[in-house]
Amino acid sequence: EHYERVLQLYDRQRHKELALYLGVDPAVLVSVLSGWSLWLAGRPDQARSRTRQGLDWGREVGHIFSQGFPAFNAAQVPLWCGDLDDAERLITESLNLGHEYGLPRYVTLGEILQTCLQVQRGEPEGEHSLLRENLTQYSALRTLSGLPLHFGAVADAYGRLGCVEEGLVVIEEAVRMTETQAGVFWAAELWRL
Repeated sequence: EHYERVLQLYDRQRHKELALYLGVDPAVLVSVLSGWSLWLAGRPDQARSRTRQGLDWGREVGHIFSQGFPAFNAAQVPLWCGDLDDAERLITESLNLGHEYGLPRYVTLGEILQTCLQVQRGEPEGEHSLLRENLTQYSALRTLSGLPLHFGAVADAYGRLGCVEEGLVVIEEAVRMTETQAGVFWAAELWRL
């Protein structure tokens, strides 16, 4: 409801400078995050449409963080939906922006999603040792609200690899995070995993 209200109130001309104050254009941010909410609510087609909208707006804004934020965050939706080619395109975009502009967060998130993508495709590069290494790097960035989400992705990848015990350890750690941090948003998805 709040996301919808932001999109209704958003005026591209009047609010374009908000990206400079907030770090990301508000319509881009809300489009991507509401895409996650739509996915979690069982609406994958609407989730894809909403995240595409955020990606398009991010490119129009031309602000680096308004381009990078949707690239690495929107990649999660096609990954969840099993649209691995679209996920790969967005992951590559995130990695390229991260390397080009020296943004370690985008690189680390891109590497986590890339490893999860490789696991889903059954590629040998998606080995489980990389998964824990990715989480360690991400944890060092101190992006607390996203930790449970990415721990969940890694736990899912462990499960796909048949490493159930490792996956359960990671998912338990992620569930504990939702009890003490802003990541409570992911609690239901983590319990589902």
